[in-house]
Amino acid sequence: MGSQPTDAAVLRYRRVIAVGAFRCQAEPAGVTCTLRRSGSGFLINRRGATRVHT
Repeated sequence: MGSQPTDAAVLRYRRVIAVGAFRCQAEPAGVTCTLRRSGSGFLINRRGATRVHT
């Protein structure tokens, strides 16, 4: 995937981070990011990205 940033943060399993309108949570299945207002978002992992709605 090219060179990676040296100052990138690591989102550990079961941790949550809020970035703008998104809330992202890391799980063994991948990282799920959803819009805080609607619950719509995506799951991204090694297999690709899929839409989710919580």
